[in-house]
Amino acid sequence: MTIGIVGAGQLGRMLALAGERADGVVLWMCSPAYIRDHVIPAITAGREKAGKSLEGFEIVAAVPVCLTSDRHAGLAVFRATVERYSNLPYYRKMMDASGFAAELEAGEISDAMLDELSGIGDAEQVREVIRRYRDAGVTLPCAGPFGGHQGAAGFEKTLEAAVAT
Repeated sequence: MTIGIVGAGQLGRMLALAGERADGVVLWMCSPAYIRDHVIPAITAGREKAGKSLEGFEIVAAVPVCLTSDRHAGLAVFRATVERYSNLPYYRKMMDASGFAAELEAGEISDAMLDELSGIGDAEQVREVIRRYRDAGVTLPCAGPFGGHQGAAGFEKTLEAAVAT
């Protein structure tokens, strides 16, 4: 099995090539809307070029999740991650294409943007983000628990919440 690891900023061409030649892709920092509107069509084009369907092609998306009693602190931890990636050219292009350009140009990362990319808070918020990624076409959501703040329930409890979908 060949899995293409495609950085989110490597738009269109790399996704189409992965669709044509690989058995799947692994995505990071892609919103469900970006996956639905950009990733799936590009992969589909590559699959069609190779005379293949999407059947059996794995679309893996890393999904940051944190079961926490302190949502504000969890958002602050993830905000720092998004800020780092939004300053890298490849990821910035993808974030701009995801509809976050104006807010990033203003130097802001809103809670709404963080909620689009992650599941932070109670068990329902963790489960909901996994559902949204599945609905967007992700075949294997890869829940990535994080902590780093008071109130974080820990990796095991976060993963238990994520798989309860």
